[in-house]
Amino acid sequence: MIARLISAEGKEYTLPPLHSCVLKLTPNVPCSAFRLSCPYEKELLPKLEGAAYCRIFHEGATVFYGIVDDFEIRQGASGRSVTISGRGLAALLIDNQAEAAEFVLATLSDVLQRYVLPYGIRNIVSGQLLPVSNLVIPGGSSLWEALCAFTQASRGITPRFSKDGMLIIINDGGALRSVSEGSGVLSLKYLKKRYGILSEVIVKRSDGFSVSVKNEEFILAGGRRRRIITVPSSVNEYQMLQLGRSRIDASKAKKCAVSLNLAGLIFADGGDIVDLNLPKHGITGKFLVSETTVHYGACPRTTLELVKE
Repeated sequence: MIARLISAEGKEYTLPPLHSCVLKLTPNVPCSAFRLSCPYEKELLPKLEGAAYCRIFHEGATVFYGIVDDFEIRQGASGRSVTISGRGLAALLIDNQAEAAEFVLATLSDVLQRYVLPYGIRNIVSGQLLPVSNLVIPGGSSLWEALCAFTQASRGITPRFSKDGMLIIINDGGALRSVSEGSGVLSLKYLKKRYGILSEVIVKRSDGFSVSVKNEEFILAGGRRRRIITVPSSVNEYQMLQLGRSRIDASKAKKCAVSLNLAGLIFADGGDIVDLNLPKHGITGKFLVSETTVHYGACPRTTLELVKE
């Protein structure tokens, strides 16, 4: 594994061979993060102090790209070393606040020009998003919240970042991966919870109009947990249905989860799909990667946090 520091002017410096590196890969919030350590010599100090970004490679491919948050130099019995840590590019949108705004008709181009491109994010892939009328960005919102407000209202999409720093605004999921009994499973945890899942959400407008969104699968399994939400009369029926679906989806999130500890390095993006085939445990099916933690060092291993699609 190779790491390079990048200054704000774009100058790159390759760090000495790494002692260790931990990558936490997530699709959005909380954002991805890295922490690495390597030998330190005094000539490295100016490079560290001028570092704005870090790019990490494995076998020639970028497995992390993000901002440098801090570094720490230490001297001990084993010599001098430096530890560097930082986060993925989503941090640029999470850390920065958006000005309050009201759009009569907002397009993806409008939102990117105002909330994304000026903050150093250039590598973007998006589908065809519909314009959004009467989009309101409240004061105090982060740039990330402003972007999500548009993409959710347009196509019900939550943007995500890939490990190499690409902003992806597409609702098609990530790469397909497979894990089976022969994949070097070191340990496994399986969690299934019913508490908190919603069976129905009723969205009522102040003018008396209402819609009902039901979680039929949970209802058939005997679940009963209803919520009622009141919205202004200006909210249209489509937005009401989207709100109801989003509340039900949020209630189901992480209620069926698998944590896998695997031998070796697996650089799975948050949002990738894992086809699990573990018949000895009775666990099969497709799961979504919510978080990947890669440990590079003396005993390389990967932890995959999976949730049921």
